[in-house]
Amino acid sequence: MKQSKLMALRRAATVLVSLRLLSQIALAAPIANSEYAGSTLVVFNASSVESRELAEFYAEIRGIPAGHLVPLTCSMEETINREEYDKTIAIPLRQFMDANDLWEIEELAEGRAATDCKIHIIALMRGVPVRIAATPLPPTGEVDASGKPVPPVKDKRQTDEASVDSELALLSLDAAPTRAMGRNPYFRQQVPKRLAGLAPLMLVGRIDGPSWEIARRLIEDAVAAEKSGLWGNAYLDLSRMDVTKGDGYKIGDDWLRNIATAYHNLGIPTYIDNHPERLPTNFPLGKDTILYFGWYAQSVEGPFANPDFKFKTGAVACHIHSYSATTIRKLGQWWVGPLVAHGAAAALGNVYEPFLTYTTHLDLFNARLLEGYTFAEAAWMATPAVSWMTIMVGDPLYQPFFPTRSYENVPDPDFKSLRLGVKRWRDEPELYDKLAFAAEKLKSAKLHEAIGLRYRYELKFDLAAESFARARQMFTERGDQLRMDLYAIELQRSQDQKDEALGALNKLLPAYEDLPGGKAIQALINQMDPPPPPPPPPAR
Repeated sequence: MKQSKLMALRRAATVLVSLRLLSQIALAAPIANSEYAGSTLVVFNASSVESRELAEFYAEIRGIPAGHLVPLTCSMEETINREEYDKTIAIPLRQFMDANDLWEIEELAEGRAATDCKIHIIALMRGVPVRIAATPLPPTGEVDASGKPVPPVKDKRQTDEASVDSELALLSLDAAPTRAMGRNPYFRQQVPKRLAGLAPLMLVGRIDGPSWEIARRLIEDAVAAEKSGLWGNAYLDLSRMDVTKGDGYKIGDDWLRNIATAYHNLGIPTYIDNHPERLPTNFPLGKDTILYFGWYAQSVEGPFANPDFKFKTGAVACHIHSYSATTIRKLGQWWVGPLVAHGAAAALGNVYEPFLTYTTHLDLFNARLLEGYTFAEAAWMATPAVSWMTIMVGDPLYQPFFPTRSYENVPDPDFKSLRLGVKRWRDEPELYDKLAFAAEKLKSAKLHEAIGLRYRYELKFDLAAESFARARQMFTERGDQLRMDLYAIELQRSQDQKDEALGALNKLLPAYEDLPGGKAIQALINQMDPPPPPPPPPAR
């Protein structure tokens, strides 16, 4: 039973973790990802030359021992059944761990469980299946009044469908597969995995995407971004679903608001769309976009409808949706595949319905990333369930915000000035004077834009408008100028100046209709002043 798995997990963890150890590690800091090179397993599909090459490239880049590359003879399809998962993935991996003395196993009444493990992270390469289909329920044996068989009732919280990744997190617990999720014991922890004393749990991520080239780029971009850190703008697209669907959905927007506060306090310039509609089609995100969190649309839209948009190298992106990773190998479907195709280096998703509270808590994920943990650690610290629906696409060892990184080699003086200024003068009145002085000295439109976004967060609308106007004067590319114009109009909209905002949008339309971002103007007009529905077809 799933409950037996949980009992085994807790018992195995208790064997290793004393109160004394817990007190020693409670305040442990993140470690450089090189420390995980020797405790990472790289799993690839032996049936695919590309999967093997990707695994070898990743192992070489990250310094992972050649003996930690594991070939599996498994399906190339994204979806497999439970029998295939056990036969071609779980059992061969357990055999590999046994044969190479990579864990110590205790035989418990509930089944085997690791009491010590040399592997903390499993990196799945493109070519390994993504999700496990639900096992059909047996017939009830009942019939209705007409004599027809009564079909079994499917409880979405009691199912054995899952992501391959989440199932592998409990690889050492080889009790018979059961229905329903398990509790993730790493959830809400704040300690590196190697010190957490959770031998039965492994952190699973995957390097995958719509093409082999994109999958390889995830590795290259993570390594490139780590050299100087991740510097740029963030975009948060709230949904306000509590207004349309009830307070049960408020938690999603709360996560994004918490992220906004964290970015404001750190000095990451952030645009927050606080309107119920999604960011409009082709909204002109800047070239320095490094962070995106939003919800709740079924398939990719908004800024990412523009095929020319690319995230900055190393970007992290997530759009909350129950089926955001139904497929991750197609360019235009759902969210995870399109986000990495647009240049994101790391993305989160769900392969089946996870229920909002059991998906990755984005504010906690973001907090752990900013503290310097690896992508895998941050994601699993923020995910409450195992044997469930979540996947993490990107280099699991990626550390975009490692805390001891030097500020000396930052290629972006604009964003460096902002972050250092906020760190030095955050609660002092001279902060904005210092930032404005730096913006003029650097002749930086980006910094004026960032100042405006900070004023907007603090609801200082007039000062925000002045900063956006100054940024617009300094930007030379029309797409950037359009973004400043739209920021200024959003200030009007947020102050209930609907007529003024609509008037400004209609004036902008002919000036930008030749740009992809011009579609955003019309989309905003339609959001604020929806056109009448088309007339019904004539009666025949």
